[in-house]
Amino acid sequence: MPQLGLGLGIQKRQNNGGGGPPAPWTDDYSYQFNGVDQYFATPDDPVLNITTELTISAWCKATASPPTGDGYIVDKFTTTGYALLHDLYFGNGRWAIYIGTTAGISRLRSSGTTTAGVWTHVAATYDSVTGNLELYINGAPDASMNAGAGNLLATNTVPLCLAHADNVLPPTGMYDGKLDEIAVWDVAMSPAEIASIYNAGSPDDLAIHPQAGNGVIWYRMGEGATWNGTDWLMPNAFNPGSNVATSDAMVFADRTADVP
Repeated sequence: MPQLGLGLGIQKRQNNGGGGPPAPWTDDYSYQFNGVDQYFATPDDPVLNITTELTISAWCKATASPPTGDGYIVDKFTTTGYALLHDLYFGNGRWAIYIGTTAGISRLRSSGTTTAGVWTHVAATYDSVTGNLELYINGAPDASMNAGAGNLLATNTVPLCLAHADNVLPPTGMYDGKLDEIAVWDVAMSPAEIASIYNAGSPDDLAIHPQAGNGVIWYRMGEGATWNGTDWLMPNAFNPGSNVATSDAMVFADRTADVP
């Protein structure tokens, strides 16, 4: 049944209420971040402290190339954990995955820099058994390294943040641009499974992806979110009763209809 209320978006595979087939899945919204003080955060939770296998996926549209600073897309990283970002300080504006394992920090960067004003799908995987760390751009393998076989991801207690570096105040590592369909899984996906997420450049319903059962968080970046008059409250589409992300310094108009 369609949901009512200010700020609610279209839900995935929404039933039409008449017993017929569900309405087609659509991607209708993204969020715009100003690169100064806007972000989302959800409190630390054991489910977010992934140790053995990891996949992160996000659709990104950077405002500037190269970016004016490090722009964290997904961050649960100190010297441990994981982060996906566009990396100015170490990487001259390249996409990057950071992980902190029991052996130390590994940083893997893309072969090319960000492109301003263009939607790009960025994904990364880590398998602690083999130590392989992989970065994918627009569904294709782009860079890889080995972080050491048997090195588990080390855990931490910081919040998981979107568009902001690990909830440090004053804000740092702020992402400048638009973000859409951000997800994390506790499995290291194959190249074919990453290509399936990219879906030839059009986001698809992750609830029917072959690895949906290993999904940890999926933020639709607008669909299903509610505006309480002060903040956006964004549900975890893999498990709507958990890990709600709350915005900071954002306004209602920061939810946009510009999507991949």
